[in-house]
Amino acid sequence: MPEVSQQMFVGSQEVFGFMDDKWTGINSYNQLVPSFRNDPYSASLVVACPYSLFTTLGMTNFYDNCAGAIRTGTFSNGYVLVPSGSNVGSAGPQFYPSSSQYVNSGSFDFSAQGYSTALMISGSQNAGVIASPSTNANLNANNFVVECWFNFKGGTFGAPPFNAFFFGDQGGNECLLDYANASSTFRFFGAGGDNDPGTWSPKTNDVWFHVAWVKSGSNKYIYFNGDRIGNGTGTINNPTLIKLLGTNAGNNNDGYGKLIQDYKVYVGTDKGYTGATITVPDSIVIQS
Repeated sequence: MPEVSQQMFVGSQEVFGFMDDKWTGINSYNQLVPSFRNDPYSASLVVACPYSLFTTLGMTNFYDNCAGAIRTGTFSNGYVLVPSGSNVGSAGPQFYPSSSQYVNSGSFDFSAQGYSTALMISGSQNAGVIASPSTNANLNANNFVVECWFNFKGGTFGAPPFNAFFFGDQGGNECLLDYANASSTFRFFGAGGDNDPGTWSPKTNDVWFHVAWVKSGSNKYIYFNGDRIGNGTGTINNPTLIKLLGTNAGNNNDGYGKLIQDYKVYVGTDKGYTGATITVPDSIVIQS
């Protein structure tokens, strides 16, 4: 027997579908759908972690690296990053239900793009590692950008822990990107030790900021909320292991607590981040 269906319209837009007195559709009127935002530098993108879980985009864990999916449409094309470290239980660093979504400038709101959480990481926890980066990333020979949005949750400044590690090898003579509380600076560690500091004052908890470290040829830059705060030159050696966002050194004083969203690493481009100011990027995921 043929089935009888009914429809409801607003103007020419179908809103609901009925069949045999049962719902057969959902309200799709003005429904927002998440997608990966187009990235003109995606060919050089090796890490892209929004740190919110978007299952409709193929993510299965909140810490999934989406760089391969953005570049080629498959999650298999990229580093697999698994958070770990001490004092985090078996699951590692966790989702944090972030209630303060607006960045410092007030011009961008993650929640408007479907973000509801951030990665919370502190102490010796880390958000994953990149093995054999001299082969896979070759930071010495390539331009690169490391950038993210962050929100400090560590407590009182001026007391341990003294660092907020973002990227690199903790050897200190290789590629270590670090916020040193004792001297109130973001730093770019490379061959020859500590150089190119970028001052930040006053330090603030519970506010979202954007930070970017850039290697462009022999030049190195640090940007904070779009303004260049560090500038220098020097060689970047290839670390033997790149740790993301935490030290994993077994010392809780090594990592000031922080929330992270939209953590990205590009190798092979400086993204045009070379001037006195840059335009901070929009979210990895967009709802439309």
